[in-house]
Amino acid sequence: MQRSSAAEGAAAAYLAWHTEPDAVGMSRETLLKEVAGLEAGREAGRHSGAQCYVSRRGRPVLEFACGDALSGGAMTPDTLTAWFSSGKPLTAIAVAILYDRGRLDLDDPVVRYLPEFRNGKEACTVRHVLIHQGDFPPRCATGPKRAGRR
Repeated sequence: MQRSSAAEGAAAAYLAWHTEPDAVGMSRETLLKEVAGLEAGREAGRHSGAQCYVSRRGRPVLEFACGDALSGGAMTPDTLTAWFSSGKPLTAIAVAILYDRGRLDLDDPVVRYLPEFRNGKEACTVRHVLIHQGDFPPRCATGPKRAGRR
């Protein structure tokens, strides 16, 4: 594992390479651009710090952390952070994976997968929920409908 206190040209609190990106079909240059983007966001004031962990095919590739932790110290990969509303992006990732694998369609009714999602919301689709319109039955009946990939 190679460690650095600078993201190969960009100021960073922590950068560790665990696997050479080429060994798992990734580009070191692309990963460094992403790390630089996180650091640029911190410098521009969009966030006070960031953490990133990348793995591929079950192998850790890199860990990165920059900025300030709430404790006042430097952000590290081990710094605990409060990730508010984390269920939404994690659910969206899971839906994207299932969609990509052909296991669900965005225009399927949510009740197909969650039978408890009833009480006037039977017409709501997965797409409605993803665009935050799942609690409004009138919208579910008339809201956006786009052709699915599958």
